[in-house]
Amino acid sequence: MKKEKKTKEQSIKKMAQMQQRIAELEKAASERQRVETERENLIMELKKALSEIKTLSGLLPICAHCKKIRNDKGYWEQIEGYIKERSMAEFSHGICPECTEKYYPDHRK
Repeated sequence: MKKEKKTKEQSIKKMAQMQQRIAELEKAASERQRVETERENLIMELKKALSEIKTLSGLLPICAHCKKIRNDKGYWEQIEGYIKERSMAEFSHGICPECTEKYYPDHRK
């Protein structure tokens, strides 16, 4: 009778340990799922950012006189259009002091 009671207590204890282990595994699985979802979201954000990034690199053939750039197809185009098409840059135009003096000598500050 004592042995039977001891075996029953051991079984109950073992079941409680198993339930605790199951709860731990469920919690770990839930955390892993959360991390995986977060990882997938980050990958999507990075892919989106990468698709929006445009960079210029290498040598750019540029006319020494008019400053047009020869594109990949061999055509000459304005530097602003070339750079704007291949980057996130926007342009605003002005006149530097040297050109103001050269082309507009009557216009003083």
